[in-house]
Amino acid sequence: MSYLHLPSNWTHTPLIDAFIAADLVDLYIPPKIRGNNTLMILPCREDHSPYPTPFLFQGFTWDVPPPKREYVVKRLLCLGFPSYLVGISSAEKIDMKILYRWYYSVFRHFMEAQVDLVGFFMATPHTVFEVLRDGLGITRDIAPYVASELAEAV
Repeated sequence: MSYLHLPSNWTHTPLIDAFIAADLVDLYIPPKIRGNNTLMILPCREDHSPYPTPFLFQGFTWDVPPPKREYVVKRLLCLGFPSYLVGISSAEKIDMKILYRWYYSVFRHFMEAQVDLVGFFMATPHTVFEVLRDGLGITRDIAPYVASELAEAV
């Protein structure tokens, strides 16, 4: 993935296309750093069009008690943007229960703060996929064996 693959006006286009959002997660959390347990926050405007520079935080332990997870999510809201695209990565597949705990923490706190969650994505060494309230959404560059593992987890 490179900037050349994105639409020329991507920083002024609302991220209503999940494939473009997945491409941005793929671009900003490239495979070589996915093993660093990265949290990516891409600030967006009120119309959900992204600013070009994300915040990347590395070295997360995803299986943490609720107070630590809540603390991280509340700190993200201190950045003060009206909407965000969120991506997380891990060298290993994150247990779906842990992944959904993070998703629901972000979703709930963003709603309470009246901040829009443009999308929530997981980046593994082989793919980027969207996490939705009712299951998994689109995937990008997925290896066949990873697809079968994801289908079994849902």
